Amino acid sequence: MKTIDIPGLPTSGLISIAADDFAEVRVNSVLAGSSGSTTDYGAAGAAQGSIEVIDLTPFQLGGNNVIPLRAQDGPVAFTGGRCDPCTNSGNPAGVLFGSSISFTAATQSAPESWGKFKTTY
Repeated sequence: MKTIDIPGLPTSGLISIAADDFAEVRVNSVLAGSSGSTTDYGAAGAAQGSIEVIDLTPFQLGGNNVIPLRAQDGPVAFTGGRCDPCTNSGNPAGVLFGSSISFTAATQSAPESWGKFKTTY
């Protein structure tokens, strides 16, 4: 889990992931996207050989953003009978990811003058 401070208004955020066998990304407790599967062998295999790009922009806030990445290996059936029970050495797993976040700089607003609040009766 990573907490990222965005010192302004988020304008874009992308994360690219490849997973063996499954990974999901959340931003501030909301599911932003996932790659692979722990129930579909074809989807798990495809996730290992491709990069999934997930747009984080709709879920980002100015200030602190909590971004956990959860990964899970597939079941023993995904090993093709290489091991049962499996250890990490018999059925290794992994996640590869990279990300970028852009924002506009926060601007300090000047306090309004009391003169603008005067009114004539």
